[in-house]
Amino acid sequence: MAGRDGHEVLWLQDVAARDAGVSGGKGANLAAMAAVGLPVPPGFVVPTATYRGVAAEAGLALLIETVLPGLDVTDPEALAAASERLRPVVETAPVPEDARASITTAYDALGGGRVAVRSSATAEDLPEASFAGQQETVLDVEGFDAVVDAVRRCWSSPWTARAIAYRARNRIPHQRVAVAVVVQRMVPAQVAGVLFTADPVTGIRHHVVVEATAGLGEPLVGGRVVPWRWRVDSSTRTVLEVPVGGEPLLDRARLMVLVDLGVRAAALFRSPQDVEWATSNGRCWLLQSRPITSLFPVPSPAPAPEAGLRVYVPVLLVGQGIAAPLTPSGTAFFRALLAAYADATDPLRRWHRRPATASTGRPGWAPIARGRLFVDVTPILRAPRVRTLLVRRSALRDPIESAVLREWLERNGDRLSDARVSVELLVHGLSFAAQYVARVPSALVVPERARRRALRRGADALSDLRRRADELRTVEERIEFVDREMPLPVLMFVFDQVPPVLAG
Repeated sequence: MAGRDGHEVLWLQDVAARDAGVSGGKGANLAAMAAVGLPVPPGFVVPTATYRGVAAEAGLALLIETVLPGLDVTDPEALAAASERLRPVVETAPVPEDARASITTAYDALGGGRVAVRSSATAEDLPEASFAGQQETVLDVEGFDAVVDAVRRCWSSPWTARAIAYRARNRIPHQRVAVAVVVQRMVPAQVAGVLFTADPVTGIRHHVVVEATAGLGEPLVGGRVVPWRWRVDSSTRTVLEVPVGGEPLLDRARLMVLVDLGVRAAALFRSPQDVEWATSNGRCWLLQSRPITSLFPVPSPAPAPEAGLRVYVPVLLVGQGIAAPLTPSGTAFFRALLAAYADATDPLRRWHRRPATASTGRPGWAPIARGRLFVDVTPILRAPRVRTLLVRRSALRDPIESAVLREWLERNGDRLSDARVSVELLVHGLSFAAQYVARVPSALVVPERARRRALRRGADALSDLRRRADELRTVEERIEFVDREMPLPVLMFVFDQVPPVLAG
């Protein structure tokens, strides 16, 4: 629906509305949900191009370069002063006649009456920064002039003090921001709230948290009311937590409908979602969906929900005191070393004298998250003595991690009662370590011979690796060699240094 000079609004069902550069993050997400049949109130988008035209005509870019460079975003007074200079420039700017005509025509086609007018900036609802609560929403807007004024108010919302500070903290350039505006049929909510498709407190991905309040959800989103709260296991649909006291706002059937809608939204966007919803006349509506940005990433590969509670520790932090992430190739190779260690210490394979097999380098118990290699220590935590040893050991490298692990075990240790896997795992490792520890006495008696032996074996191992590498001809062969063949010889090279080092 276009104006005379090309100003155009898009209906949420239009394919072009799914482009965040056109509709902003909020508008694009609503359009994507509408496209797959999720219940989204009907509406249209005033695209970012209209905002850019109004902002350019008002001279906003030059004013931004004048006001914001060097701004102390920790000073509330300085932020307020900057906002007072920037926001009125857009909020009072004249709306081009063709844009006004396009907006009012679309509002009329929507049926008039009460609508919700929401800001949808290009720098919001991002995986790394959700901008939750930073932009403007105007509810219960009615009438042509009121809708246009609400659109203009939304255009100015990126220039509030809190939005300026939020962008600065997240290192998002101010000039990058453009604003679309979503105008939707107002939902006369009997009950409304938010839904998290992963528990934002525990981080458990298959626990859905539903919070509800009577009437409109804005007081809840703004933190002004205490909500009713449910927690549901989405893999089994078991209700794990229910509100206490009074008649609940949601019955089980309505709760399950909301959980299903949330799960569908998370599947659509391929990440845990923070969803705003409302119910009216027996129907559930989704008003917004944004990524939950406060969750630590799930290790990759992720454990299955039925695996229960899992505990991961960062390998290089505990082992070497290295807290920073490595490069992707470095992390992948260290994970391959762990896989080679698992192969080399397999007591059944050693018992049957089977040769060591090449590893894929991608064990499920050694996942990667945020560029760091972790190891699943859940099996050994089932043995109380080993559990105590691990806590003490981690305290030498990282006291904070040790304290967190100790507190977690105090709360959840009784849920790790089966020690059978722990005994098997201890045999798994001790049978391998014994052969190297057994060589320590001879290294103490004749240290120079042990040193020469370790250096000779290391040089031979490196020569053999170089020879094998020189025979490779294609990139694929070299990648396969690094991924599958190198880790085990490198690991053996390291362990050959253990006896003389321990003797020293």
